[in-house]
Amino acid sequence: METRSRKRMKLCHEVVEDPTVSAVFNATEFMDMNDDVLYALCQRLPLKDLCSISRTCTRLQQLAGECYQRRYPNNRVDIEVYNWTTPNDTEIKPKWEYRTLPKEDYAKAFRGYIRNVSLFMFNMNADPMNAFRFLKSNCYANLRELTLYRIVCKTESYGKLIQTQLKTLESIYFVNCHIYDLYGAFLKHCPALRQIFIQETRIVKDCTMEWTKHHYPQLKHFTYHSHNVLVDSLDDFLGHNPQITNIVCSSTKLYRLLQQKKFPLNLLHVKLDREYKFHVLSYEMERYCALGILKRLEVSFLNGWEPSRFEIGRVAELSPLTQLQGLHVKQVAKKLNFANFLEGFKQLKVLSIGIDHISKKLLQVLSRLPNLEELHLTSSWTSENVCGLRFKEFVRPFAVHATNIKIICIRNVTSTALITGNDVVAIHTLRKNTTNPRPITIYLDYKVIEDATYNEPPSNSLVIIKPFSQMTPEYRKTY
Repeated sequence: METRSRKRMKLCHEVVEDPTVSAVFNATEFMDMNDDVLYALCQRLPLKDLCSISRTCTRLQQLAGECYQRRYPNNRVDIEVYNWTTPNDTEIKPKWEYRTLPKEDYAKAFRGYIRNVSLFMFNMNADPMNAFRFLKSNCYANLRELTLYRIVCKTESYGKLIQTQLKTLESIYFVNCHIYDLYGAFLKHCPALRQIFIQETRIVKDCTMEWTKHHYPQLKHFTYHSHNVLVDSLDDFLGHNPQITNIVCSSTKLYRLLQQKKFPLNLLHVKLDREYKFHVLSYEMERYCALGILKRLEVSFLNGWEPSRFEIGRVAELSPLTQLQGLHVKQVAKKLNFANFLEGFKQLKVLSIGIDHISKKLLQVLSRLPNLEELHLTSSWTSENVCGLRFKEFVRPFAVHATNIKIICIRNVTSTALITGNDVVAIHTLRKNTTNPRPITIYLDYKVIEDATYNEPPSNSLVIIKPFSQMTPEYRKTY
């Protein structure tokens, strides 16, 4: 009598001898595919699945990481250090939190492929050494951008600890820090620096200006917002670094130094936080433009144009600046006739405004500025539309009339059905029918794009939707 086990063995042999089954056994497995095919598959995965597949093996981790880096080249890891202490506590207890856009878990999964890191200390009295140790131990190799918030540094030990990461750094930001020697602590370890950003909202004592006495061969962009303005030191700094092409400042002393030295620049951006003697400053800017050594002048107002602080009639004081190519207004007051004012600035290439409502006249003026290339719009409060308009209604005039527009950046809108149905395809069709059409890249919050249910445009679409994390550095300027 044939036993049950022998019947199983017999059936197995019959299955193996079946030619159709052997063909299945010889099929290509997932990991047998080459890297190009696997990378193409990774490109089609949602970010959550891409994160999961990166945790399987070294090969897939590398492919998923490269795909993540290309999809979100400017994604940033925020390292926040919380310290809870009481007067009786002698020990500081740090708590680490990681925040990335769009999800928190991706900091660990793609840590070898993240190029931008920020370090924020809630308690300025705490020693940030553990934070820098954490940054070193997590091996964020090939860093491109480092932002330091509220860091108190009296020694050079912090920069020495992460000097391997600093070697590849291209941009470094110091925001409300108290670092006694910027050069000794950090800048001397950064041979590839292209941008230095310094912002101090309070007067800092005992800090040296040693960093102004050195040459930074790759430095092109310099941003300085500080009450600790030493004109002689900045004069030395500009003398040691004549290759600088872009300067952003909130100090009229620095601006007048640039004008006095006739320092040639591609871009000068001046932030104004006071209204006194503005007509004098406007006249000086007009003269600086007339010299022909300044290619692009931008002006921004820190406190907005509220009628209580900045009289509506004084807008006319900007009229001599016919060469003004960039304007940044934090908040446009409702009573300000902003549309009529903008009509006189035909040279504007970059416009950044914060506003809660756009009238039809203002939208018409914006879309018909002949040289406008970038529009950065921030809603005064989070809403479901673009300052009172649906997405298609807002973008349509630019697609039809703005021949030179390249970038539209929309901030502070919620993820509730901003883009729906055939919006993007319809705008692409309108843009295609214009003369010499140029692609328009529209940057939105990742959550807005993720929740949108719009039809995919053709591969050569003239309307491209991207998240903020994919903005290239020249469009992510921090003023």
